[in-house]
Amino acid sequence: MVLSTAEGGETECTPELMPFHIEYDGPAPISTYMEVKEGEGYQTTFRGREMHGTMVRVGPGYTGLVVKEGGVRVFGGMRVWGSDRAVDGGRDEYVRSVGEWTGLADQVGGGVVGRGSEHTDQPTQMHREEA
Repeated sequence: MVLSTAEGGETECTPELMPFHIEYDGPAPISTYMEVKEGEGYQTTFRGREMHGTMVRVGPGYTGLVVKEGGVRVFGGMRVWGSDRAVDGGRDEYVRSVGEWTGLADQVGGGVVGRGSEHTDQPTQMHREEA
């Protein structure tokens, strides 16, 4: 995952971070395989396994980039899935990394971006102390 403050007319996408490895890297008709239901977070099944997802935003002033040979796709958030239970924002490596990397960028670049629940649909333990 790459975080950038770049703006542009690239194609938008919403990455789906699955709790398992799939031997495929490319576009897929997700709606054929998964019917995502919205409620408290997201729920679906994949190959008979119950999964729960949460949307993680990269934060104001930032844009996520997916860079591949075919071009660049941008995203403002990604859906992180947990197998059999909801994603724990305080323990999940992807949720934590968004807060950590944008927090570091704020300190290095002098920007002001809040932390915590604005990055995820669920409360997390990530908070930046304001001066």
